[in-house]
Amino acid sequence: MDKMRVFTFFLLLSTQLWAQNFLTLSAQKIISHHKCHQEIDQYLKSWQSTFEFEKYLGDDLSEIKLITPTKSLGKWIIAEFKNNQVKLSLRTDFDQLEVKLAKNCQKEIGLHKLKRRQQQDSFQKEDLAQLLQKNEKGMIYIWSPHMPLSIAGIKEIKKAAKKTKMPVTILLDQNVSREFAKKTLKSHGLSESYLKSYNTIELALRGASLHLPSVLLYKNHQIVRRAKPGHEYTWKFIQYIEKWVSK
Repeated sequence: MDKMRVFTFFLLLSTQLWAQNFLTLSAQKIISHHKCHQEIDQYLKSWQSTFEFEKYLGDDLSEIKLITPTKSLGKWIIAEFKNNQVKLSLRTDFDQLEVKLAKNCQKEIGLHKLKRRQQQDSFQKEDLAQLLQKNEKGMIYIWSPHMPLSIAGIKEIKKAAKKTKMPVTILLDQNVSREFAKKTLKSHGLSESYLKSYNTIELALRGASLHLPSVLLYKNHQIVRRAKPGHEYTWKFIQYIEKWVSK
């Protein structure tokens, strides 16, 4: 075995061990073990983090991403750890405030405007706020014309909504063509009212488009958890609703 093969073997082994170790670490431990944990905590608290973290590995497996909502609808915090450095971002639908902490915890602060997708008649943060204010509990169903089961699931989720006496809002995935979606609805005899696509990070960062269809639930005027991905039959949707909302 030549030197390159030996090097590759130990590199892969160390990467696997790192990934396994990452899975066992809580978000709080990742933060508390960092040299700049005091500065990180300060920003998390000042930005009103809910500390409901989701963990992700970066593309090269040497980067950790922690994502959490804040107490304000439409504001999210992203913490990225790589090579003893950390970048904290407070993100909205329109801009992103970034704080970079170097190895010595020295701060570099910048504000960046985000390119926002222009969508006709889209469901935005303000629409979500009105929906949550109007209804104590309910469901949001995201579908895509590229996923046949998500089209079939529209009828299933409507049946589940009727049986549980809960309102359901049906929205189109923000990443698809409206014209193609319109043709798809027509071919299935479904209403064009399902053409409204969501356009807010509050749903996107909850995994609304991670795998379609997806369902988000809200209770006591607040979204209760991340999106549930995948198609279900009516009775399975009802079980899920009863577990998280109807109890």
